Amino acid sequence: MRVRSLLFGAACALALLPLAAAVAADAPLLDPNSLLSGGVTVDGKQVPLPEGDWRLTGRAIHSPAGFDKPGAVTSLSLVRLRDGAVDATALIQVASPGADPLWGKAPACERSDLPLARVRYASDHDGSCAWVSVVAGAEGETLDPAWTQSLGEAQRQGWRVPERWAAAAFRVTDPRDAVQVRYAFAGSPDTPPVTPDEGWVNSAWDQIERGFRNRLATGTGLPDWASTTPPAAPTPAAVEGPEGGGWSRAVWKTITFRGIVTTLDFSTNYWVIGDAVAAAGLSAFAFVIGPFVYIGHELAWERFGGPVVRSVDLPGLGADGAS
Repeated sequence: MRVRSLLFGAACALALLPLAAAVAADAPLLDPNSLLSGGVTVDGKQVPLPEGDWRLTGRAIHSPAGFDKPGAVTSLSLVRLRDGAVDATALIQVASPGADPLWGKAPACERSDLPLARVRYASDHDGSCAWVSVVAGAEGETLDPAWTQSLGEAQRQGWRVPERWAAAAFRVTDPRDAVQVRYAFAGSPDTPPVTPDEGWVNSAWDQIERGFRNRLATGTGLPDWASTTPPAAPTPAAVEGPEGGGWSRAVWKTITFRGIVTTLDFSTNYWVIGDAVAAAGLSAFAFVIGPFVYIGHELAWERFGGPVVRSVDLPGLGADGAS
């Protein structure tokens, strides 16, 4: 019996080796004394970091609520120190190798009570969205386990950790991969944290999307955001781009589909008949009537077929939307 148990344990360990090797292949080592700057690469994805020296103080492989497979998410938590205190943190979450990357939109991207919540594009297979909020530290399911490790390291080192953060978060997904990045900055001891302006968010968003596709120049980082004005009033979540859902998504799909099908219809008719005018006449009916049939079909599916885009929440630094 003991031999069987040992063999079973060895088999399990061998089965987990590829996952461990894949996670550690291009991620920095967990060493609070090692300084990083510019950015980090995690499982082939480049993640830019704001200016300064950063320390990797937490790493976890876990399965948040909504994920069936164990170890579905790999998290890295980094901190930046100033005068013995943690003045900024970055929480990077990626889909573990072999795990389901279809995270969909972050629920926060659809909130109307945050300073900014925006969706660039979202479909049943890919998406990109961002949000800005003030975050209050909390316990339990709202904390990522890698961030919990960072809090423990801060306590051991005697680093002060603020109770509130100004945070900007970004999520980018495609059929093969997913990444979510949260940047959080503390305010000064006498003032509350100030959320970033839209210009900083858009610039960081662009770099994260390029890094997701491994297209960032080496050493490309982000500036700290600077703002002397209070956060703007909350704006409703906005949807941009042809894949934002609803009428816009259906219209763009109709245009692209009809262009392909009409070209194919005309080419086939011309090849069979050999007369361009006759081929155009045969294709004209489908060209005029087809789009109305197709868009009606799409809108009916979107109206009665249930949600198109999945929406999975991930634990973070605390509760978003603190007052």
